[in-house]
Amino acid sequence: RKIMEVTSGEYGGNLSLYGTNGKPYVQMQSITDGGAVLVHNDKGQLMAVLETAPDQLAGVLAVFNKDANIVGGLGATFRGGALSINDNRGQTVAALGSEVGGTLALFNQREEAVATMGVKGDEGGYLALFNKKGKSFFHQPKK
Repeated sequence: RKIMEVTSGEYGGNLSLYGTNGKPYVQMQSITDGGAVLVHNDKGQLMAVLETAPDQLAGVLAVFNKDANIVGGLGATFRGGALSINDNRGQTVAALGSEVGGTLALFNQREEAVATMGVKGDEGGYLALFNKKGKSFFHQPKK
């Protein structure tokens, strides 16, 4: 039975490790300007991806549910770290990032921000709430 396979692809080498059921559990791939690690469950479904993001010169981690939807992501950007939390359909419901300070955003089912809070450098913190039309109805401190 096959337990490992090494192949070459468009960008370099690829390595697959197989479970006792013959399905790939872990795959390491050469991709544009970096690499990726894909982790599958015993049914062959993709559950997690760790890869380089050449456009950001950073790493990205994505976690999938049984329906192949991304339910969480962690990445590095030119400003720092970013964390995304998604519902079981893959829609973003919350995001945490490092802008000038920390920021947190909560999203509705249309993936529109309905609440944000954060830090603006040395100015202190802020909190903003938005209605279904995207208009701010509460902002503290006042703009």
